[in-house]
Amino acid sequence: MKKIIGLLFVAFAIMACNKMPKDAVILSGKVENAKELKELKIVNNKGFSKVLKLNADGSFLDTIKLKKSGDFMIPMGRGGFKLYLMPEDNLKITLDLKNKENPLKFIEGKAVVVNQFIQKEEKKDSKKIEEIGGVRALFSMNEDDFLKFLDENNKEKVEAFNTAKDLPKDFVEFYDKFHEDSVFQIEHITFPLEGATRMPNSDIDSMIPYKWRKENWKIHKKFENFDDIFTRSFYLLGDDAVIENIIGVDSLFQMQRRFSKLHSGWHLIYYYEN
Repeated sequence: MKKIIGLLFVAFAIMACNKMPKDAVILSGKVENAKELKELKIVNNKGFSKVLKLNADGSFLDTIKLKKSGDFMIPMGRGGFKLYLMPEDNLKITLDLKNKENPLKFIEGKAVVVNQFIQKEEKKDSKKIEEIGGVRALFSMNEDDFLKFLDENNKEKVEAFNTAKDLPKDFVEFYDKFHEDSVFQIEHITFPLEGATRMPNSDIDSMIPYKWRKENWKIHKKFENFDDIFTRSFYLLGDDAVIENIIGVDSLFQMQRRFSKLHSGWHLIYYYEN
């Protein structure tokens, strides 16, 4: 009887450890070629910081409290490695410090696709800037050339985002109701909503992080007449996240919305406009 009780206790303990927390992400993986590295630090631009202890073989596993998705970084030397974390996720990564081309790899989890997409776009942007002579050359362009560069870059991003032809049925139903029912819309936004907007009285490229608040939120209506004024594209990130891009034909207006399927259904979790 004692053996049976002991086995049941172990079984329940394993189930408890594997249960997915609603307001957290389980981050695990392994650091290779780490020499004498004994820990990793996870930080963001809001003051968050957490230390992950490494085992002798470089492996690690820890839980990070996280109420909503966001951008984080693993600082390393003068730079670091970006990663996008989502609540209710079990994200597995590997970090090879000798791999200069692709040191950080995302192996398993809901956020794998979005992280791989971010990595891919960052490499494209870096390559394009290098081709024109670097950041100084970019900001030394005259206005016409600068706007042309942005326009061409935006068109490529539209093509990249426009890969999801069949959106999840429950997302389509949510999306329609989101724009038809103002009460439903407010209830399905994670306020204060993370995002970005143009700095007052500035040019199009002067964007600043911004938190949209419930009391100042302007209800979003469905966009119409896309053929003549806007282009819209969706990028499906697994079954739990959708990115929507809306760009004006002159590229002067840009908007991005990120939707995520949380435990209580689909929500708008990020909004960017200029």
